[in-house]
Amino acid sequence: MTKNLNASLKIDGKYYTISALENSKIKMNITDSGNGYIYRKTELYNSDGKNSPEITEIYTLDHTFKCENTAYFYSLRGDDDTKNSFLPIEKTIEKGEEFVLAPIGGRPSNTTAFPYFDLTLDGKPILFAVGWAGQWKAIIKRTTDGVNVKIGMENADFYMLAGEKLNMPSCCVMTGECGEDAPALRRRFRKMLATDMNPLPDGVEHLPISVAPYDRYFYGKCPDWPTVDGQLRTLKATQKCKYFDTFWIDAAWFRLGFPDGVGNYTFAEGFPDGLRPVADAVHEAGMRFMVWFEPERIHSGSEIFENHKDFLLSVTGEKDTFLYNLGDETAFSWLKNTLINFIRDNGIDNYRQDFNMEPLPYWLQNDQEGRRGITEIRYVNGLYKLWDSLLDEFPNLLIDNCASGGRRLDFELTRRSVPLWRSDINCAPVKPDWHCDVWNQNQTLTLSEYLPYHACGAWELNTFELRSAATSGIACDFDLLNENYDFERACKMLCELKNLSKYWKGDFYPLTKPTTDENVFAAFQLAEEDAGFALIFRRADCEEADFVLKLEAIDENADYKLLITDNDYNTTEKTVSGSVLKSGITVILADARTSAVCEYFKTKN
Repeated sequence: MTKNLNASLKIDGKYYTISALENSKIKMNITDSGNGYIYRKTELYNSDGKNSPEITEIYTLDHTFKCENTAYFYSLRGDDDTKNSFLPIEKTIEKGEEFVLAPIGGRPSNTTAFPYFDLTLDGKPILFAVGWAGQWKAIIKRTTDGVNVKIGMENADFYMLAGEKLNMPSCCVMTGECGEDAPALRRRFRKMLATDMNPLPDGVEHLPISVAPYDRYFYGKCPDWPTVDGQLRTLKATQKCKYFDTFWIDAAWFRLGFPDGVGNYTFAEGFPDGLRPVADAVHEAGMRFMVWFEPERIHSGSEIFENHKDFLLSVTGEKDTFLYNLGDETAFSWLKNTLINFIRDNGIDNYRQDFNMEPLPYWLQNDQEGRRGITEIRYVNGLYKLWDSLLDEFPNLLIDNCASGGRRLDFELTRRSVPLWRSDINCAPVKPDWHCDVWNQNQTLTLSEYLPYHACGAWELNTFELRSAATSGIACDFDLLNENYDFERACKMLCELKNLSKYWKGDFYPLTKPTTDENVFAAFQLAEEDAGFALIFRRADCEEADFVLKLEAIDENADYKLLITDNDYNTTEKTVSGSVLKSGITVILADARTSAVCEYFKTKN
C-alpha cells in the first residue's frame, strides 16, 4: 500500500507541502485511515489571530507515482441522461501529457467526469475516489519518471478568517496487490464499499424492490393517484405481488406539485392528514415507506421563498429558482429540524433526496470578495452534516442519492447513501428512439465495477427490459392500477430478481465490453464464494444465436450445478465441470431481444 502521500496548497503564490507548513499559521491537517487503502480527510486551519494571506490550489492529494514505461488511465463519463451516461473513458498517457478531470455545474458525476478513476503504471494499478459533492478537479500529468495526481477543488482562491476551519475534499487511494490488475483492484474497492462503508441499514440485505409509478400516473394521467385514496388503492394492488418490499411516493405530496411547489412542506389537497395514513398502511403490509424530497432547490412560488428568503442563494437573471444555503447555520438548523420532524411524523423509512439544478453559479456569485470557493465549501460541508444528522436521528434510515439521476455520486455521499435512480434515462419507457434497456445494460456493466449498490427503473413486464434494469433492487413503474394487469408474471419476474439479489455483494465481472451497438451480446457475472450467476442479453440487431459463456472465479477441479433460465422463465438444469465452465459453454438465445440467466452452484466433491 502506498504510504506518505503528499498534499499541497499555494499561499501567496508559493507552493507548500504538508511538511513545509510545519511552522506556518496555516495548518493542513491530514487524517489517513483505512485497512488496505488510504481514506484521507483534510482540514485547513488558520491558527493566526488575523486573516490569512491568499490561499489557492488546495490539493488533498498531490503525489507523483513512479512510472518508467507505460501509463494507462481508466474512468467513466458522468451522467447526462443519454446513451453515453457512464460509458468508459480510457487512454494511454504519454510522457509530458497533462489533462484535467472535472464535472460541470457543481454536481460531482455530471456529464464530463466521474469521481472514481484508476491508473495502471508499469502494470501496477492504483484506484482513486474523490469525496466532494461539488466542483472537484483532478490534474493528471505524466512526468519523466512518473505520473503526478492532484485532487482538489476547481475554484479555490480565498483568505481565511482568524481561527477559521474548513473541511476540504477527501479522497480514497487503493493500490494493487501483487499480481492484481485494474479490474481486480476495482473488485476489491467495490467490496470495501459494501463492507467497511456499507450504507444499508441493519437488516436490509438488498436494494428496494419498489412500487414507483410516479412517471406513469402523475402529471394528470391518473387524477386521483396523488391522493391518500389513490395511494391506498395502489398499495392494495401492490399486494397482489408479494415481492414488492418498498412503497415509493415521489414528487406528488406537496402543495402546488412539481416543480412549482418545490420548497413547500405543506401537503397537497389530496393528503389532508399528511402521509401518515399511507405510511401506516404500508407498514401494516410489511413494506418500507419511501418519500421524495428536494430540499436544496427552492421555487419562487413556495413557502420557503415567501417566509425565508434569507436562507436562499440567487443568481443574476434567474427569478424562479433559488438554492437553499446549507452553509448558513440558521438555514441548516431550520432544514435539519424540519426534515427530522417530517420523517418522524410521517413514518418514513427511506429518504429520497433529489437535486435538479446546477449549484455552481449560485456558489460563485455569492462568494465575498477575496473568498472565492468559501460558499461551496460551507455548502458541501453542510450537505454531509445534514445527512449525518438524519442517520444519527434515524439509524434505520436508508438515504437515496438522486441528482437528476446519478449526477452526484462522489465518494462521501456514496458512503452515506445509495443511488436508487442512477440515471433519468428511465423517466420514459423503452421506445423506438429511446433504447434505455440497452443503456441500462451498459450502466450495469460500468458502474458495477466501482459501486456495489445502484438501481434504476423498469416500466413493462418485458423480460429483456426488466432484466436489463435489475440489480439487487429495482423501481417498478408498472401499470398496477390496470384491472387486467398480469400480476402472476410480475411475481415471476420479481421472484427471480429477489433470488439473485444475494449475489450482488459478490465480485462483479463484465463479460462483454459496454457499447451502444445493438448487433452484439452483452453479459456480466456476479460471483459469491462457490456460487453466482451470469446474465446474457442478445440485442436487437445481433445476428448470432450462440453465446460462448466463460465464467470467472471457477474451481476447475470441481463440478457445478448449472441452472439456465430462458426469456420465458423456463429452467434447464445440468451438471458441468469447472474446467468446462471456465473454458466456455454455449448458451443459445434463438431470438433477438431475449436474455438468459445462468445460475451456478459448486457441488460437493
